[in-house]
Amino acid sequence: MKNKLGLCLLFALGWVGQSLALEPGHLRYSVRALGMGNAYLGVGTDSTALYYNPAGLGLAKVWNFQVLNLEATGSDKLLELAGGDLNSALSNLAGHKVYGDVVVEASAGGPGFAVSTFNGGLLDLKVDNPVVPYAQFLAYTQRGTVLGFAGGTDWNWGLSLGQVTREGTSGSAHIMNLMDQAYIDGVTQNLETKTATLANFGLLRPLKLGMFDEAHLAAVWRGGMDFGLAGQLKPQLDLGFAGKGVLVGMDWILAADWVDLNRANNPEGSYLSHLNLGTELGAWSQPNGTPALALRAGFKGPYPCVGWTLNPPYLPLTLVYASWSEEIGTEAGDVQDSRKSLDLSINF
Repeated sequence: MKNKLGLCLLFALGWVGQSLALEPGHLRYSVRALGMGNAYLGVGTDSTALYYNPAGLGLAKVWNFQVLNLEATGSDKLLELAGGDLNSALSNLAGHKVYGDVVVEASAGGPGFAVSTFNGGLLDLKVDNPVVPYAQFLAYTQRGTVLGFAGGTDWNWGLSLGQVTREGTSGSAHIMNLMDQAYIDGVTQNLETKTATLANFGLLRPLKLGMFDEAHLAAVWRGGMDFGLAGQLKPQLDLGFAGKGVLVGMDWILAADWVDLNRANNPEGSYLSHLNLGTELGAWSQPNGTPALALRAGFKGPYPCVGWTLNPPYLPLTLVYASWSEEIGTEAGDVQDSRKSLDLSINF
């Protein structure tokens, strides 16, 4: 039990491993976006646009204030580790990941402006070789504040700026060390703290397409962020498309993104792994700008995603769910890591 509590402590710190398995670099994910394949550059118009494409703030029609937003993501192996036998879970870890993400956020967003402040941590732990079971890891918590502006007439432009602080460390360890309380205590007592500046610039160009009421091409340049031992995000160029219309009486979105065109954060991934596709059907839009019910589907790289939103009328609660996967194979071909994400928001 004490060893399991130690691993939970590591999760409380947050563990992420872009260097572990060359996952695409990101600072924050939107659970709504993940349900539609993370194809979101031309879709988001609320505070989530700060982390995808700040130009989307120029398309916002209503204000939305999130008093409290809780996000949680867990891989299948993390859920197995949390709910089952520790020794069994660790022995079956080779080739898979223990991945988790927890975020607490407050935000406000509306036409042309948004601000977000958040605190959270990530977990990413992977063993590639079952014969030599060494786990690679990079562990951190992070906190930050980001604000963004948008404007324009024919072209919409947007800029998001912020400051993010991470505390963490990186390295490798024999998997049995992860069951050693003294080792875990040593890791948690030797962390590096570093602050980096976020700067994202985005554009949206309107298109006239008969099948859509509204359509845009999107382009985003994400500035790099270096946190030393706590991880690094390299400058990245993304392109996207989104069309919005009505299908079978419901609001309809179709989106496609080609991310990391300069192959900075995922240089080893195939071109398919850089392509995200998604769609959303929503009904009964509420005053907070979110439909009372929405269904989503898509592909994040080669893997399918699904999701939904429940936003009950007259209640300041929104629940968003996504089931998605990430490519984590580095040693023996493509490997799918299945994950579940849940977002609970108190908003008005």
